[in-house]
This record gives sequence, structure tokens and C-alpha cells, in this order.
Amino acid sequence: MSQLGNNVFNALGSDTRIRMLELLSEDEMHISELARTLEISVPVAAKHVKILEAANLVERRIFGKTHVLKPHKDNIYIAMNSFAPTKS
Repeated sequence: MSQLGNNVFNALGSDTRIRMLELLSEDEMHISELARTLEISVPVAAKHVKILEAANLVERRIFGKTHVLKPHKDNIYIAMNSFAPTKS
């Protein structure tokens, strides 16, 4: 399995990161907003975000000191599609 595939499995292996993806699928958020919503510290949220970024499941846009996150939906679809049954 590729390193990216391993990163995806690692990223999806945490309830917190899955919840982050759920929240980001509803609307873009900044890291501190994610932390507040999930009731975790900003440094912990930032660590989780780095894991999601390594798996290429979220995108970060920087506006000054604000880091806004959104899901990288195409890559999420590709990752989930690998688990979907195929029919011929």
C-alpha cells in the first residue's frame, strides 16, 4: 500500500479527526473554531489537522494569522471509493 494510503488509514483512525471532517463538510472553519467546537485545545486540534493534511484530506488557506480549513472532497471521495463494492 502506498504511503498516502497509509496516511489516509491513519487519519481516519481517530474519532476526533472523523468528527473534524464532518464539521468541515458543513462549513469551512479555522483551527481555533474547530478546537472550541470539539472542546479540545488548539495545539491538539492543530496536531490532528496536520495528520489530515498529510493524508491530503483537508486544505488550509492562510489569511494573515488565521488558518481556514476545508475538506479536500475529491480526495475523500477517492479514499472512500476504494471501499465501495464494484459490480461488473
